[in-house]
Amino acid sequence: MNKGQAQSKLFDRFMGIFSYLLLGFVLAYLLYSILTYVFPAHLSNNTFGMIVQLRMPAFADLRWITATSGCNIDINDIYTGKSVGCDSFGRVGIGYPPMSLWAASFLRMKGDHTPLISLTLSLSFIGVVLSQMRSSVRPGWLLIIVGSLFLISFPTQLGLERMNLDIVIFLLLYLCTLLFSLHALFWLVPLMIFVISLKYYPFFAFFGLILKGMPAKPGISYLLPPSLILLIASCIGLALSLPWANSKSASIVAAGGLGSHGLMAMGYVNNTLTDAFGLTSARWLIKLILAVKLIMFASGAFMASRLKLSDVLAKAMYTQSFQFNGTRLPADFFLNLLVSTTSTWLGCYIIMISFDYRMIFLFPVLILIARAIQLSPASRTALLQRRGLICLLITILGSMLIPFIGYAFQNQITRLSIDGISEFILIPFYASALFIIILGQILAARRSSGF
Repeated sequence: MNKGQAQSKLFDRFMGIFSYLLLGFVLAYLLYSILTYVFPAHLSNNTFGMIVQLRMPAFADLRWITATSGCNIDINDIYTGKSVGCDSFGRVGIGYPPMSLWAASFLRMKGDHTPLISLTLSLSFIGVVLSQMRSSVRPGWLLIIVGSLFLISFPTQLGLERMNLDIVIFLLLYLCTLLFSLHALFWLVPLMIFVISLKYYPFFAFFGLILKGMPAKPGISYLLPPSLILLIASCIGLALSLPWANSKSASIVAAGGLGSHGLMAMGYVNNTLTDAFGLTSARWLIKLILAVKLIMFASGAFMASRLKLSDVLAKAMYTQSFQFNGTRLPADFFLNLLVSTTSTWLGCYIIMISFDYRMIFLFPVLILIARAIQLSPASRTALLQRRGLICLLITILGSMLIPFIGYAFQNQITRLSIDGISEFILIPFYASALFIIILGQILAARRSSGF
């Protein structure tokens, strides 16, 4: 063993130890925070201490569902703003379509059940994340570090702290993707309708899967093409959720930072800059910001296309499928998971006013990028692709961690400037890159299936 190999082995060993220490700290922090919310008598400032400025009463969003579902009132009064239902915090509404209340009422959930339900969902979410961090290639410290940073990221903590419905949808999308991969339409269709009716944005996941197509499976025949069946189910789900999308109880503009405004963030920035610097100066600043955002959009798309990152991730998916072969997962499960979850986030970013919670749906692509970096060969072309993937990984994780810095400042302009790094530089870069990657995966899948 030469000196370079010895140093590399020592470095990998050090990073391996560091990665497990980081994961241990993250799990201890999250489990402590969740358990102190379950048993509020022990609540302290260390509970979800990284987002203490945004902390709400324990599992506030889920508690709105469980408490309100048991109310003996007309549900329409909640969505017209006439009643606050039985919400213990007196909120008129948080914008969830009625299906969440109907489902909770059908399952006979009550406000007192909130801690136990939240604990179950939290542990399930963490378990799913940990299950994707397995590595058959050594060293595997990169997967552990990426998974740990994701678990402690701003959107993940915010979702777990409030037990936002997006956590439930994240878990249900995994199940829907598995059913899609197994061609189990009998179970997929009702579950798909239910998931979309909870919040309409999961439609983007199924739209991506419909575009990709469900390859024919020997021995299975349908009266209608599977894609048409899924499209009809999607429309039914939308019909159960869209009518309440702009109800009076739903917030017209998200209350968070720039990460709560998606492509509409420019209007939010325009108002803030005009108040701070005047109309003329604000116009020049807005033009500069818009130019930077467009350049980052173009840069991300060019990088993903030029370096053929879609092909690199496809090879990593093949390795990942082989690694999980012992679990009897379908061969195309990870491709379907990548398409469904990433399409969900892209759809939210392009269309909706709020996409910060939805960053949790980027976890599968994060792990896949880390796996691709880990498997990258030592050729010149692969070196460029590896650097591109590293750049993509850093920008995604950076956008998830930057809000911690922003909320540390009380000054609005300072916070806006920090959020702007994520909103106008990092996110446009990887959003366009991910769009090219997913488009490449969909086209490749259709070509191989003969569509």
